[in-house]
Amino acid sequence: MVIKNSDLFNSSQSIFLVLDRIYIKLFHDYSWYSEDIEEDSVRGSIFYAYEEQPTLSVASITVADVSSDTAEPDISGIKPEYVDVVDALLKSEISRQFNVTRWMSSQLNVFNSLKVLVTAYITTDKEKQWQYIALRLSNNNQKFVIIGSFDIAKADELAELIWKSLHSVNFKL
Repeated sequence: MVIKNSDLFNSSQSIFLVLDRIYIKLFHDYSWYSEDIEEDSVRGSIFYAYEEQPTLSVASITVADVSSDTAEPDISGIKPEYVDVVDALLKSEISRQFNVTRWMSSQLNVFNSLKVLVTAYITTDKEKQWQYIALRLSNNNQKFVIIGSFDIAKADELAELIWKSLHSVNFKL
């Protein structure tokens, strides 16, 4: 399978360039496998982390352009007083797709001079719990979602690593 949506930009630092637009640094000590996302309204890459292959992944990071997805909010113009409304819509939509067992209210933050809506939630899938941290942001009239997830049973080792990868996101100038 040929990967078209991401390229290894810097191998020594595990930095990938996704959609020729977004840099993200993946953490070491895990094997990574990537797949393209090519859907009607979503395009990007998903990276799966493995302790040893062939096992189930213990974490993943998704980087996607969702500009064509009318259900995804445009964060660039969101005002703090409307975060609760957007949060309720996101919770409803995500709960239709996953078995959400815990929802943590979305927070509007500023990272690298961009407005970012941060949403965290926990799902249960086949007896396993997964923590998700989703960043929604807009840049140059495009909407993006960057999602980190990890197996809750491995939270002590993975939570900080996922958060560091999410914080590493940068746009190509």
